[in-house]
Amino acid sequence: MTAAALIFAFVVAIGTAFYISPVFVQSGALEKRRGFGRQTNELMMLSAAIESYKTDHGHYPTDPATTEQLKANTPYDYAAYMRASAFLYRCLMHADDDKTSPNENTSGNKPYLTSEPGMVHTTPDGTTYILDVNGNSIGYSTLKSVHPESPDGHNMTYDLWSTSGGASQADLQKWVKNW
Repeated sequence: MTAAALIFAFVVAIGTAFYISPVFVQSGALEKRRGFGRQTNELMMLSAAIESYKTDHGHYPTDPATTEQLKANTPYDYAAYMRASAFLYRCLMHADDDKTSPNENTSGNKPYLTSEPGMVHTTPDGTTYILDVNGNSIGYSTLKSVHPESPDGHNMTYDLWSTSGGASQADLQKWVKNW
């Protein structure tokens, strides 16, 4: 194989890898800060778990009351994020309801997600949801998949993101996200 053919094959392989891999980017200048790499890795792990769920169930985890209502381009809303994140957690862990802990998987199925220390939080009422590295609920929305004309979503499948600790409109460019 000639050098030109090897270079071409390498460029095609790299291009294909970037095309088919979920890419999590941070808009604006890439800030060197603790937690950015970990958050990107956790979102990629969540994305892989969501894709495995889709493979087994034929659809992405979606809920009209939570994930189909969360707008991916609005500031952090604790209650809305927590509800959507809790729904995603239950789907990925095969939990039967809000009261089921990761060790009480009663469905008998292997969970899609193995949570790292500090990656989940359980409220006093027993609701468990997925956290980002800053202690905020992750964002998970399927709004665009059911309302394709909506400007409040980005991907036709699902939007997945971390606010990276920011809670205001000015912080949107700092988010780690899959769009």
